[in-house]
Amino acid sequence: MNAFECYTTYLALKLHFSPGKYNFFLYNGKVGAKVDSFEKRRDKYYFHKMARHPDPQGLILSNILAKGVKNLGFIASLVDPHDGLKCYAEWRGRIESLSYNFTQDLQKFNNEDFTEDFRVIDGERPRALVMYSRGEIRLETLVIIDKILHVLKYWDENVKDTIMYPEQSLLINRYSPFVNIDVKKYSPLIKELLTN
Repeated sequence: MNAFECYTTYLALKLHFSPGKYNFFLYNGKVGAKVDSFEKRRDKYYFHKMARHPDPQGLILSNILAKGVKNLGFIASLVDPHDGLKCYAEWRGRIESLSYNFTQDLQKFNNEDFTEDFRVIDGERPRALVMYSRGEIRLETLVIIDKILHVLKYWDENVKDTIMYPEQSLLINRYSPFVNIDVKKYSPLIKELLTN
């Protein structure tokens, strides 16, 4: 990936995780950016630096997941060892230990009634989302559970919170295609918890 491709990937991922209809996968990461406008940017050096990273797309994605699109900050932070590169290392670790982390997170749910943690009561966010907000479970866990149980549709129809929920719903929905899993591998883990 060259510097201009890093720039267009950066723009595409920001659009993908913002409210709106842009879909990174549908448009294959293409945006209407021009090389001329990129060359005039004062921060193009950082995109050149990012292009030398072994996984520029993962670097951008991990920072968006950690900080959100609104708080992404100056592009230099993405290649800073104490900021952007640290976010990438943490995200990469979560992805490489996906199965283990998922199993660990499942143990934090209500063993007596697993579905209780996903139920919407009086329009409030379900316990599973509150656990995610507190950092008790990982975003990937919610994405995997949604891929298997399709809870997001139910939440979208029943959660009345207009402050935190829309952003969380968007994040889970837009991150889902990036989390490639074999549903057949993860379904038995949930089934085991449900039968216990």
